[in-house]
Amino acid sequence: MKKLYRSEKDKVVAGVLGGFAEYVNVDPTVVRLGYVLLTLITCFSGILFYLICWVVMPKKVSHETHNTDEKNEKEEKTTVSHETHISE
Repeated sequence: MKKLYRSEKDKVVAGVLGGFAEYVNVDPTVVRLGYVLLTLITCFSGILFYLICWVVMPKKVSHETHNTDEKNEKEEKTTVSHETHISE
């Protein structure tokens, strides 16, 4: 079953509309244009909708992002330990 996530790769502000576009398999530009149109028609209540979705929708964690974060942490630890040995 598909789940609705905020997009990490296709985001402008928080990835809410990009995630919705991925969920329904539509071009994100179409979703964004529809969102702007609906927001204008409904007296800007779309902004409240967007903020609620930003808080409620989880980020989509890809394996690439997770592996990159782990690699960066390891590099930082190595650099810190190396600097410690040099200064002693």
